Amino acid sequence: MRVHALVLFAALASGCASSGQTASDSASTGATVDFIVINRTSGPVTAFALWRDGPRSPLGEVAARSTRRFTTPHRGAEVWLSVNVLSAPSQGTVAQPPTFSAGGGDTRTREAPRTYARIEAGDAFEWEITSTYPTVEVQHRPLLSPN
Repeated sequence: MRVHALVLFAALASGCASSGQTASDSASTGATVDFIVINRTSGPVTAFALWRDGPRSPLGEVAARSTRRFTTPHRGAEVWLSVNVLSAPSQGTVAQPPTFSAGGGDTRTREAPRTYARIEAGDAFEWEITSTYPTVEVQHRPLLSPN
């Protein structure tokens, strides 16, 4: 009985394996995507690529009212821009700047986005941050490839 269960498990496991390229395969082959992050707010933010079936990968800081381009490994078919909002301490204090997240103004666990952007290796997306208080507002659009 045990041998039959092991054979069935092995058959199911091999049947579920994908023959196509996975997100981790894309990352290991050097496939990348470009994020152009436009911060239209009055404070700096730290940007992250939030992959639906993968990690929350740090991109970097984007200063207030500025734009930065990031190239990051392609890690899945769907992605969203997640941000931490950095705020300066009150005048006269020595505390470190508090960090606020896109999920509700604090550093508690973030809610998953309701929608993700479909993305393929080599794609470029523009992400525009228009508000960080009381909620983080982000719009996106795919950019045409130069080919």
